[in-house]
Amino acid sequence: MKFADAFANEVKSIAVYAFDSNGKYLFTTIDQGSHLSQPDYALTMPTDLTNLQLITWAGYGAGESFTLPQLTPGVSTLTDLQCAMNRDRITSSEGSLITDDLHPLFHGSLSHYSTTRNAYTSSTTVSLTKNTNNIRIVLQQMSSEPIDIDQFRFKIYDQNGLMNFDNTLLDDEQLIYQPWSITGGSAQTPDSPDSQVNVCIAEFTTGRLCTQMEPRLVVTNPNNETIISIPIIDYALLVKGNYHRQMDDQEYLDRQDEYNMIFFLDKNNQWVSSSIIINGWQVVLNNSDI
Repeated sequence: MKFADAFANEVKSIAVYAFDSNGKYLFTTIDQGSHLSQPDYALTMPTDLTNLQLITWAGYGAGESFTLPQLTPGVSTLTDLQCAMNRDRITSSEGSLITDDLHPLFHGSLSHYSTTRNAYTSSTTVSLTKNTNNIRIVLQQMSSEPIDIDQFRFKIYDQNGLMNFDNTLLDDEQLIYQPWSITGGSAQTPDSPDSQVNVCIAEFTTGRLCTQMEPRLVVTNPNNETIISIPIIDYALLVKGNYHRQMDDQEYLDRQDEYNMIFFLDKNNQWVSSSIIINGWQVVLNNSDI
């Protein structure tokens, strides 16, 4: 959990969109490069501006993993500033496919911002919310038998690919996230050098996890039989814990941008659904139907 300024390490480009008090688009200020990593970085804006609304989208630049629209000064409005996740069109009726390791995306906003010509310096801070998450799914074979990574199909279903100017989600088609990396691995167990732990690791990058949505992880075998099917947010919040009780659920999901989930498989490659490890915390499940 990050309780520090992560801007210098994670943000490589920034675009600040300025709107007047009526929500009409005025101009955009863009900056990118290694100088964003300097601890005293600040973006210079035009002076003598009154009662502006500023919307910030930041990350690795538009057009790579996300697309932002071209706006027309004096014509476009706040509601025209929608950020869309790039996706592959597929013929399946399920939705569109996301297979890339998405570049990080950040959002921030500021209302009633003003500067004056009489001040030498006028500065303000815009807090950013990270809109991308890394989700790592580990399947661990409880027996010492080798694990065949080709025996598993991983998908995450969500509808979080279209964001409004205020970072709320707009209606979107269903997205099907697939892993950008699937690997296998093994290690000797410390108490028994002759036995091994064998795992299959699938890595996803997804959009923002929002409490009003119901993203679901589904793992199947080549016969399309379900091995795992869980609501991701419900499981992620299982380890929110007492330390983070002061946060509401959405703030917790926004601050935590990496989720590691370890599932244990029996000799038939079926999930032993009595426990799961999430971000290092072992959760014992009395009822797997959360």
